[in-house]
Amino acid sequence: MLGLARRAGAVAAGTDAARKAVREGRAFLVVLASDASPGQLKKLLPLVERTGVPHCVWGTRAELGGAIGTGLSSAVAITEASLAGQVESSLLEEAGLGRS
Repeated sequence: MLGLARRAGAVAAGTDAARKAVREGRAFLVVLASDASPGQLKKLLPLVERTGVPHCVWGTRAELGGAIGTGLSSAVAITEASLAGQVESSLLEEAGLGRS
């Protein structure tokens, strides 16, 4: 689902791009890599918490980057509301937390 969002042009890839999308009010979901550095998390977590943008942790930097067709990525922001909901549902289902 992350790849679909990327192909639709609805992904801001990387910590800086995700931060910019959140600040500009364009982010509807932020996905963070489980192995993102503390410095990257320190840049992004307070911002998403302050603005109320939903966020979750999924995969490693390599897995997150691979899912969107780039190299390593610590964070991505989904910038289209309907795709953000679909991505979130997909990630929850993959983690075994989906709704029945």
